[in-house]
Amino acid sequence: MKLALSMLVLMAGINVWAQQAADQTQSSTVNNKDVKPAAAAAKTGDIDDEITNARLRAVTGAKSDFSFWSSFSYAGSSLLNPTSSQRPQLNAQNAADPTNLSGQVSGKYRLTEHDSLIAGVGVQYTPSFTDNSGTNQPTSTTVQSPYVDYNRAFRVGAYQNVIDVNISKYTLGTDVSQNLNWAWSLSHTVMREVGESKRLSLGLSSALAEDVYTAAGQAGGYTLQAAVEPVLEYAITDKASFRTVYRMVMLNEVFGTNSNWSQATQTESAGIGYAITRDIYVYPNMQWLWNRIAADVTTVGFGANINL
Repeated sequence: MKLALSMLVLMAGINVWAQQAADQTQSSTVNNKDVKPAAAAAKTGDIDDEITNARLRAVTGAKSDFSFWSSFSYAGSSLLNPTSSQRPQLNAQNAADPTNLSGQVSGKYRLTEHDSLIAGVGVQYTPSFTDNSGTNQPTSTTVQSPYVDYNRAFRVGAYQNVIDVNISKYTLGTDVSQNLNWAWSLSHTVMREVGESKRLSLGLSSALAEDVYTAAGQAGGYTLQAAVEPVLEYAITDKASFRTVYRMVMLNEVFGTNSNWSQATQTESAGIGYAITRDIYVYPNMQWLWNRIAADVTTVGFGANINL
């Protein structure tokens, strides 16, 4: 495990070095007279020549200029009772959350071969459940948190990269009641195929996010979150891959009246990713706690990226 993680850190460093080298090479060899107008050259390439990973393709969306972009995630109950509307908390086994289906529904505009702008809203469906106080909560469907998003996909040598920047506004009543105002996030995923067969891929997903409160909440402060997650994929067929994500580092820092970093319990997810088409990708999976591997706190889940 330590060797694999060291390899991933090395891959990330080489990725940055390679990008800088590529930029320097381009700036020293391209003459002004050879540069084409941006509007004419922006969309002449095929991003699929650079991004071959099925999930990364689906995350970046369709290749048309205007398209529908969506991402959905089902957070299910435990393996012992997968049809229940109660979901054990992976970081607090004595408490429970309702199961839910959440996602983002958006419109996407492709700026260039590599760059896209996305704008949309969050959606969530929660079935009726009994909360921790014993009160029955009815089924609810919400539309919430409008957002804008910038996405860039590119390849440097053998490394496939996706960078994403997101800004959203809190609108849901329960969020507003907690004095949440708006949020931003920055994420980077890098994947590399390993071996001659190219069936095995190793990668690293990292993210930084911030929740900003109103003046009435957290003394006008904010909550900062950081995550580092090694990824492993193995292609079973051309369309299906085994995929596992190790949530190695998940930190929370609350600024305002109090300030302290806290490390979330380390978890892992594993499942089968399947590319139905180039633009539709599904990922049935399960998640478990590394410090308590048991069926009653191992949950089922499902993810999907749908682009039209």
